[in-house]
Amino acid sequence: PMDDANAPTAAEGQAANDAATTTGADGVLRAQVLLLRAGFSAGEIDGKTGMNMSKGVRAFQAFRGLPVNGNLDAA
Repeated sequence: PMDDANAPTAAEGQAANDAATTTGADGVLRAQVLLLRAGFSAGEIDGKTGMNMSKGVRAFQAFRGLPVNGNLDAA
């Protein structure tokens, strides 16, 4: 498990740090960092979607009782 002290973060001033960023590569990067901080591996923190990202999203969705589809969506 990753603790907050060692969790990766986006550089200050980047759009990925803005809570309003929900789309594009910056939105994916933000989701990857947040998933990792919540204890769900999203693979490499690179702002790209892929198999590991989908697995991490599915695990998070299942844990939170959300519809499980592996996609970043409003749910």
